[in-house]
Amino acid sequence: KMMKNSTIIRDGVASEELMLVGAVYNIEDGSLDWVGPHPEQEKIVGSTLHVHNWREAPYSRKSMLPSSPDARAIIDRLQAGNKRFVEQDELHGVHLNPSFSHDVEPDTILVGSSNLRVPYEDVFDSKPGQVLVQQCMGNIAGHAGGAMFASVEFAVARFAPKVLIVVGHTGDEVVSAALQQVSGAKLPGKSMRHVLDQVVPSC
Repeated sequence: KMMKNSTIIRDGVASEELMLVGAVYNIEDGSLDWVGPHPEQEKIVGSTLHVHNWREAPYSRKSMLPSSPDARAIIDRLQAGNKRFVEQDELHGVHLNPSFSHDVEPDTILVGSSNLRVPYEDVFDSKPGQVLVQQCMGNIAGHAGGAMFASVEFAVARFAPKVLIVVGHTGDEVVSAALQQVSGAKLPGKSMRHVLDQVVPSC
């Protein structure tokens, strides 16, 4: 939906200046399953993308300023950070002074669920300021014109990140509630229904 409803995000993906990927956090062991980009990403943006198959081939782009962070390198850093988090081995980010974040421009924007009990910065063992986190119930970006959606667009326009990652997690209460709705459960209140409406189509 972010690509379909946001010109800013869609243009960023189409120009290969922004990489949009998904991952699922395992609440049992802290590991991440990287699911990669949307399977119809090229169809949605209407062009062939060199970065689309980043899980199967080395990341590359046709042109890139030498000073620009490489999306493949950022993904590698996030994966390595999660590995350290899972193994609790030589953690880097959590030991740094938070004031460090004021001198860092985020190269990654993360949309995640607000009911995950672990800080996302810890999940990736990121240094303060490297990852800008946007959280809401159900790890959805909301709807076009809504505050959450506009916040994600604003962050992309302001910081020009190389990676935009949507992170779900196992045992998500919102997904469970959406599945119950599909099975005929009683309709919840208006606020809960607004969130579930965004999730039910995927169930």
